[in-house]
Amino acid sequence: MHLAGRVDEYSPYINLTYLLTRKVIDGKSEIFVVGNSLGRSPSVLCRLDPDGNTLDEYWHFGQFSPMLFRDLDHTGAEELLAGG
Repeated sequence: MHLAGRVDEYSPYINLTYLLTRKVIDGKSEIFVVGNSLGRSPSVLCRLDPDGNTLDEYWHFGQFSPMLFRDLDHTGAEELLAGG
């Protein structure tokens, strides 16, 4: 969204803010990392394989809060909870 008279500029610098790992069913690890912009936005949540290759990424307008894993639906698999 662009507002009249406002310059939309974002910092090109991102702090790596959170790093979480977990083992998945096949015994391999997944790595989750969050990068928050030095300004207010944007932030990115990435899921990496053990070699550091990006599997998924989600860009968020704002900042991510601390994250954690919990088994919300009692299936034995933990879901990632992220807010912001």
